[in-house]
Amino acid sequence: MIKWKSQHFKDLKPFDKFSFDSLLERTDKTFRLLDEKDYLHQLESGRAFIGIQSSNLDDPEVAYYHKKYNHPNVKIPTDSQIVLRQFKPPFDKPEYHEEANMYLFDSLTSNVNNRDGFIVGGLSTKYVEAIHINPVKEKRYTGDWMYFEFPYKYVYDNMLKSINNAPLFTAKKFVEEVEKRNLWKDKEAVSQLVDDYTKKRPNWHHDFPVASFLQVHNEGIIFPCQWFKPTTIASEGTHKMVMCGFNKMDIPFILPVPYFTNFTKYWYVQTRKPIFYNFKYKRYEYIFGTIDLENKQIEWEFTQAEEQAAQMNKKQLEKIVK
Repeated sequence: MIKWKSQHFKDLKPFDKFSFDSLLERTDKTFRLLDEKDYLHQLESGRAFIGIQSSNLDDPEVAYYHKKYNHPNVKIPTDSQIVLRQFKPPFDKPEYHEEANMYLFDSLTSNVNNRDGFIVGGLSTKYVEAIHINPVKEKRYTGDWMYFEFPYKYVYDNMLKSINNAPLFTAKKFVEEVEKRNLWKDKEAVSQLVDDYTKKRPNWHHDFPVASFLQVHNEGIIFPCQWFKPTTIASEGTHKMVMCGFNKMDIPFILPVPYFTNFTKYWYVQTRKPIFYNFKYKRYEYIFGTIDLENKQIEWEFTQAEEQAAQMNKKQLEKIVK
């Protein structure tokens, strides 16, 4: 069961297919729902809704998306994005803004609690040519998107670190304590608990947005995870996976539909990194999914193979060619 704060993705059910225009329209409506005044102000100030890589509008498709979704004040190529701030991050600290904070784990990213509550649609940082126009022209994508749900148990039970290799086991203990003490709406008690945990482990919530986790529990999720390569899941947006999964809520996600699904029954996907702990073999592994398009079901399993999804998709295409 998915709890939605936004009403504009709520209608989607697993295996529902929708157009790229529908994705953009749903995203636009969600921004308006959250804070229409600030959203329109940012558009008018020249911030991009959808990224444009080209320096001209000679391509009619590029011109279509730019003119329909970006304000006339947006300059191309785009280099800006829409960011809505729902609230002032309540668990921010000055040290989270220092450069050294960005080098604690694998990726150059600071403690997420210094920007908790910031909403980015995910489309202004992506070029429409790269995520839609060119892949469709080259017959790699169909142009449609599809909605799925990832079982929360893999996040709640097995996701012990983030995609940046920041540990999450202390965050899990924090979640269990909040649940046990029923602190979901007790801001003072939660704040004290965060301080207590931070004194013991200063970086325990580096990739765990505390306020957003509580918001998802109390109000629901705003956007589904959006992954832009059809065979790679959990490529980004793992904060959102944790916010849902640690609330024991399946993770809603959408993928562009690969062109080969016009000829195949199966579609194989895989996480970008081995961040899921397999307790049976005591090692971190990838999660591999077999999407059965005919029966509309997905089988999930652990795998050590880095390229399993790519190889499986390649094999079935080779059979079709033969």
